[in-house]
Amino acid sequence: MNKRWLLCLVIGVFISVSTTAQVNDWENQQVIGINKESAHSTWVPYSDINQSLRGVPGNSPWYQSLNGTWKFNWVNHPDLRPLEFYKSGYDVSYWDDIPVPSNWQLQGYGKPIYTNVRYPFAKNPPNIMGPAPAGFTKNELPNPVGSYKRDFIIPSEWDGREIFVHFAGVSSAFYIWVNGEKVGYSQGSMTPAEFNITDYVKGGDNSIAVEVYRWSDGSYLEDQDFWRLSGIFRDIFMYAVPKITLWDYFLRSDLNEDYSRASFTADLEFRNFEAKGTWSVDAYLLSGGEEYKDQEPLVSREVKGVSAKAGLKMRLEAAIENPRLWSAEIPELYNVVFVLKDPEGSVAEVLRSTFGFREVEIRDQQLWVNGKSIKIKGVNRHEHDPVTGRYVSLESMISDITLMKQFNVNTVRTSHYPNHPDWYELCDRYGIYVIDEANVESHGMGYGEASLGHDAGWQKAHIDREISMVERDKNHPSIIIWSMGNEAGPGVNFVACREAILAIDKSRPIHYERYNEVADIESTMYPSVEWLENTGKKDDPKPFLMCEYAHAMGNAVGNLQEYWDVIETYPRLIGGCIWDWVDQGLRKEVPGKKGEYFFAYGGDFGDRPTDWNFCINGLTTPDRQVTPKMEEMKKVYQYIGIETTGGSPGEIRVTNKYQFINLSQYIASWELTLDGRPIDEGVIGSINIAPGESGVVEIPLDDISYEAPGEYHLTVTFSLRKGTAWAEAGHEVAWEQFLLPYATTMQYDTRYEMKRSEIFPLHTGEKGDNLIIDGKNFSVEFNRVAGTITSLTYSGVKVIDTDPVAIY
Repeated sequence: MNKRWLLCLVIGVFISVSTTAQVNDWENQQVIGINKESAHSTWVPYSDINQSLRGVPGNSPWYQSLNGTWKFNWVNHPDLRPLEFYKSGYDVSYWDDIPVPSNWQLQGYGKPIYTNVRYPFAKNPPNIMGPAPAGFTKNELPNPVGSYKRDFIIPSEWDGREIFVHFAGVSSAFYIWVNGEKVGYSQGSMTPAEFNITDYVKGGDNSIAVEVYRWSDGSYLEDQDFWRLSGIFRDIFMYAVPKITLWDYFLRSDLNEDYSRASFTADLEFRNFEAKGTWSVDAYLLSGGEEYKDQEPLVSREVKGVSAKAGLKMRLEAAIENPRLWSAEIPELYNVVFVLKDPEGSVAEVLRSTFGFREVEIRDQQLWVNGKSIKIKGVNRHEHDPVTGRYVSLESMISDITLMKQFNVNTVRTSHYPNHPDWYELCDRYGIYVIDEANVESHGMGYGEASLGHDAGWQKAHIDREISMVERDKNHPSIIIWSMGNEAGPGVNFVACREAILAIDKSRPIHYERYNEVADIESTMYPSVEWLENTGKKDDPKPFLMCEYAHAMGNAVGNLQEYWDVIETYPRLIGGCIWDWVDQGLRKEVPGKKGEYFFAYGGDFGDRPTDWNFCINGLTTPDRQVTPKMEEMKKVYQYIGIETTGGSPGEIRVTNKYQFINLSQYIASWELTLDGRPIDEGVIGSINIAPGESGVVEIPLDDISYEAPGEYHLTVTFSLRKGTAWAEAGHEVAWEQFLLPYATTMQYDTRYEMKRSEIFPLHTGEKGDNLIIDGKNFSVEFNRVAGTITSLTYSGVKVIDTDPVAIY
């Protein structure tokens, strides 16, 4: 054999093997990001203190939103994507326009897919591009790619500062280019991806290009029970920071035994982008709503010796006397403001964070907030809008949290991923406890040896999602529990996840339903009332939480009170979160009826596989209408117990089930009805009952005549004395109704009595499966198989002409 020919053959084989071995970044669980910044707390740089207190990012000279209209191209396979669209000379003028944020399936590209457990692709981690089982939508749409492009302007004021671009949420993986240069890659849909683009931008006009893949290896960890949608669905923005910047901070408080004094701690992390000299930082603690009027800083420190590689970590501490404490019942907030100054004493940047003094602990089998044992009156909430899908506007979030507060919800589990940062700001402000859950769910792999929780090769991907959540959200007082994910099996990876969380934050307990051994709270889903009661009796140091219960599909939530009778009996039972908050219906046009719409569920888009209407199991409808299920939840979740004492009919016992609110904040009133018609009413006024205490109230009912026949009911209600952020004064928060012992027999009204001679004689007959009964002036048919009335005729008029059906 010719040696030269043999050498060529060997080289060719080597090249072929190397090419074959090349793995896509989005099919490699070891590649989570390329040139991507580490996770840190949520902040926006401002230019002065009062600007930061107003909290409008668009008012900052160091912030620029990239939301809006982008040029967009969509293909159903990666091989068909435009390869050089990111280059400056590439013409995208003929491309479509798309709003950002959005999900491209709801803009007319591809199909939404709803599935609960089953992956919408062949199960072969970390691979995505293999053939799917027959009938799967993925065979038609193997892995769609959306290419986005737009121009932007760098203002001259940003010269000399470091410039970053922030993607708050992209599903499921993407590359980014700036001015034709590749910047990096990211996956992990529900937490931010940031890139330093300082070396890629120039003053004036610039371009940014983003290539988004519908499926990636990360999709194996995003197997939640929801619509599978993709695209840039949360905000994109740029921000500019000085050459030395406060990159991260962690705010905490340690309260003394009687909660009258707090030790305030702020751990700061600075980064240096080649700046020199001694800088300084001032920290201010301002009450919520308080403006800055030349107050003295709480703490001031020099910032020097900041290494370009290692940065600088610094701790600020201060003692606070009589802090106003944060809880879901009384959400007292402060503003912590950091002012960074350069060596000349000029303000270089201002960062602000809301902060609440509160303490969470597990002891005596219970969950405690600020020294009070609390019960979780919760719901699970998916981020869902019937029109925009996974993109949820601030207005929609406010609608949700307002309804939750009005219907006595005190806790939200962010099922099953970190939510938009604005949601936590609202929970801080309105007062909602949060179980913040990592974007880890892989139940499509099962819980045995195939579970990704057992596979050490997936440990890096698991841990990254935990760290990204905790680092981003760690400063929110509303978050009282970290949850490591949902239905992702047990395994060594969750042992590692727990260690990763505790390395950052030891101030909150950890939850994980599938593997209680690594959690501080025992948890499970959908237990029976009997099972729950037995669990409440167990001598286990961990409190017990139903992370999902009272599945709200259809005409549901009927036995909620039975659960809460047990929960309130046993201290170890700390409550639960109803599954789930909102029906996940998507608005779809009625075929053949332009302009008419209905709420679609799985399969209505031709998507396969699907779990059909299993996404329609919310307490509220897709457009947030109140349902009987919500009314039942509000009644059971109410914080005021009202019962008769057994003495006089007007004597009632009132129990305050709040932990921090005195009932003097409410107005009590009563109404007396006879067969549902009001006959008397009155106002009891304020009742001074401390949290956890009871009192007896006498309603003046003795002077009322009870001679009229019928049933007498007494209804007692409690309403807000003053308006709040979530309801106006007069909003009803609790009620109870009692049947008084004055019911008398109703006299029969003979005007409507039908004589036997008007009915009889009766004749019976059969017609197929129907039984026919004829009387003197009527005829009725019954279907003996279905047990229904199929026809009723009276006086020659057909009153019923078809089987009655249930309408929900």
